[in-house]
Amino acid sequence: MSDIRELREQYGLTQEELANWLNIPRVSLTLAELGHRALPYAALQQMSRLIVAHLDMSTSPALQVVPPPLAPPVTKPLQRRQLECQVAVYRLGKQLSRLQTQARQYQARLAALPQLRVWPHPVRHAGLENDWLRLFEQDAIIGLPKCGLTAQILLSARIAALEREAELLGQALAAPATALL
Repeated sequence: MSDIRELREQYGLTQEELANWLNIPRVSLTLAELGHRALPYAALQQMSRLIVAHLDMSTSPALQVVPPPLAPPVTKPLQRRQLECQVAVYRLGKQLSRLQTQARQYQARLAALPQLRVWPHPVRHAGLENDWLRLFEQDAIIGLPKCGLTAQILLSARIAALEREAELLGQALAAPATALL
């Protein structure tokens, strides 16, 4: 009886809930849904009440239940989330700007290294100079992936998602409840 599953799903019942109402084990209901076993007679009688209610509702306009209209959305949570999104967009925008600045700085370091290494004039402390240049380069090599193009793209995607969420929340706040469906 594959209609059992359709009927159960129409009313949003789990197998456990329907089995409890029919006073049978859930396994018996599962087997009946799969067509491997018939429902026990008492369960079938109980199930027939649900079937008759369904048939009466679908064939008689007078018995069809019209769901009540949806209440308008509660605006406070929507407004609060919209503000959270806008604040996050601002904060992440600042973070993106810092990433872009850092990336430019690290790229400038790497571009300057060849010139710094071939400086033709004497330096005071060659050992310290080499150590400093090595650190100068290592900072750029280690730092660039953290603020480079991949990090910037990921952050830009987060910003775009939050902007879209704030936009949709704004539309929901401006629209009547029925337009949200």
